[in-house]
Amino acid sequence: MKGKLITLCIAMLASVSLISLTACGSNEEAAVSSSASSTVTSETSASLGIYIYDTDNDGTPDKVVDRYGADLSELYTLKEDGIYEGENLVLPLEQTEAFVPVTELAFTEKTVHPDPENAFTLDLVITPENATTKEFELTTDNAEVLKIENGNITALTNGEATVTATAKAGEATATCKVIVNAEA
Repeated sequence: MKGKLITLCIAMLASVSLISLTACGSNEEAAVSSSASSTVTSETSASLGIYIYDTDNDGTPDKVVDRYGADLSELYTLKEDGIYEGENLVLPLEQTEAFVPVTELAFTEKTVHPDPENAFTLDLVITPENATTKEFELTTDNAEVLKIENGNITALTNGEATVTATAKAGEATATCKVIVNAEA
């Protein structure tokens, strides 16, 4: 019995899957029928990393920004029907999302008292809940007392320091006083 070699070729082009079936054999005819359906996914503001922003709060978006609120007007233009790159429509207006900056950060505690050589965390409340990005950076004003690395905080030795959280999207900040004292 002679075997048939069937080759499947799968190609992904612009989020559309195309399936091609080819039957081959020696002096044998093979009939292959297939039907493939495809779904084209729509791009969104989030998937492209571009948002519309109403900078003057008049109800009409007037700027194109990235997820941190950085101005992208050198790359994109906002028109009535969408976001353009040069003369090309990149994103129709109905597929855009509004940029929502972080307006407030607040630590749940104003002062903490960790022991030396201990790691600890600080809980942070980010407002509004629907902010485009809730990323923030932690810093300390006294690196001899606290070490902050990749968001992890470690008390090093006795002393005082302030931890500051700064929103990456918006201008919100929060502070927490840290008193490291083995006797406390």
